[in-house]
Amino acid sequence: MGKERRIEEIIHTRHLRLVPFDQDHMTETYLSWLNDPVTMRYSRHRGRSHTMEDARRFFQDILKKGHLFWAIEYKDMSFRHIGNIIAYLEQQKRSADISIMIGDESARGKGLGEEAFHAVVNFIFEKLAYKKVTAGTMLENKAMVRLMQSLGMKEEARDDQHVYMYKLNPGLGPSSVS
Repeated sequence: MGKERRIEEIIHTRHLRLVPFDQDHMTETYLSWLNDPVTMRYSRHRGRSHTMEDARRFFQDILKKGHLFWAIEYKDMSFRHIGNIIAYLEQQKRSADISIMIGDESARGKGLGEEAFHAVVNFIFEKLAYKKVTAGTMLENKAMVRLMQSLGMKEEARDDQHVYMYKLNPGLGPSSVS
């Protein structure tokens, strides 16, 4: 693994624990999520056949580039791994793009993705003092569009298939956000 510096913290919410993703999360269950067409239907990685080696390379690449990668664990399921959330950091711009996947089908539709997303946005704004968070999705992914809107994100751009939204850090004054 090398000595990559990890700045993720364990984040506790009402129903979740977000922990730094590690080799223990690289399971056959996790791999099955990546290869499930329903789970991946809105992902840019859809339609690919993923191997454990691919997943390990992706994880190593995230670490190497200094991004933040959490496993989402559900307290009501004895902290079972139900999904992942990644914050792709642009340190010079003090901006982060957030990506989320709830892989465990039984955990979907319970508001857990929204809870995890909100917690990571708060971490980015409060702990890292970043200026902006962004996220995007396919227009047909109505749940993700609602999630972004629930956070008060504003539309930044759209094309015929995608929408991209952003939110500025409310704790920073307007003069510090450019």
